[in-house]
Amino acid sequence: MLKILFTGGGSGGHIFPLVAVSEELACCEHNSGSKLSLHYLGASGKFSVVLENNGILVHSVAGGKFRNYFSILNYLDFLKIFFSFIQSFFKMYFLMPDVLFSKGGTSALPVVIAARFYRVPVIIHDSDAIPGRTNRISGIFASRIAISFKNAYKFFAKEKTAFTGNPIRAEFFKPAEDKNVLLQELGFKKDIPLILVLGSSQGAARVNDFIFSVAPMLLEKFQVLHQVGMKNIQSAEIEQGSIIQGLADDKKELYKVSPFLEDDYATAIKAADLVISRASSGAIFEIAAAGKPSILIPLPLSAQDHQRENAYEYASTGATLIIDEENLLPNILFEQIVKILDAPETQEAMSRAARSFARPDAAKIIAEEILRLALRK
Repeated sequence: MLKILFTGGGSGGHIFPLVAVSEELACCEHNSGSKLSLHYLGASGKFSVVLENNGILVHSVAGGKFRNYFSILNYLDFLKIFFSFIQSFFKMYFLMPDVLFSKGGTSALPVVIAARFYRVPVIIHDSDAIPGRTNRISGIFASRIAISFKNAYKFFAKEKTAFTGNPIRAEFFKPAEDKNVLLQELGFKKDIPLILVLGSSQGAARVNDFIFSVAPMLLEKFQVLHQVGMKNIQSAEIEQGSIIQGLADDKKELYKVSPFLEDDYATAIKAADLVISRASSGAIFEIAAAGKPSILIPLPLSAQDHQRENAYEYASTGATLIIDEENLLPNILFEQIVKILDAPETQEAMSRAARSFARPDAAKIIAEEILRLALRK
């Protein structure tokens, strides 16, 4: 039996690509007859259940975070990171996998270093156009490196780096059901364009506040499903109540807020006519997989400005429009939305460009390389 070990930073952007790869490994197991044992070592937080539901046994280590600004929490996290090194070396000894696949994130680095100490081959994947600090270091120890954006080539040794795209769960590539059925499942009307607003799994305060301010204007022509993040849901529901209070009865159902679209996420993207999102790699590739026109608002304080780089590489295909946060004004956003949704030919062109950017074989390519390393082929 081959033992495959995963690690990552504990956010949705790290965990869901691991799930996508595990789905492909399950297919490989079925097709080849090989038996695989899947494990995760690292910080997983609330996503432990997601991993376990996909047949991945979770082994936790202390999480930590490198901050680029002064915070008293840096001292506490330094201790957590130090402790996670001890945990990683100890738990790696007893796990002793055949291969490690790392998605990056601070808590992944101790696991990567422990793996190389025990001569376990490592394959890493970086999601962004500008790789994070952990993956730049991990790349030194990795046997193989996969990247989502071509711009990332220059940060790694080319002889062991491959452009694969971002591994996305298979459900995003499946043909959409009848759109009216999806709208009904989400509680929306079938004859009004649906705008899906995404920040991240934690929400994006600046985007949320802006959508609250512009919602009355949007609801004159559209309906809106707004993911606000778990920590923002109470204040968002108050804002929602204030927004719909002034609407006619037949329009009160046109604006809904949700903390985190975990179970309905794929349904929401497929039902949407337009997606407004931050420019994380996960969001970009999920939107692309579903072939949806989008407007991206890059997070201005993202590490190494990677969201802006992600957004502009994606926008070069014609699949999206970008509004930088400093230009985030009601009339600008409304004009761009109308420019897309009132022009079917524009929607179709953006949809084609999005699908051409998506890499449906990314998870399969990575899974096959994981097995090759595990078997030392």
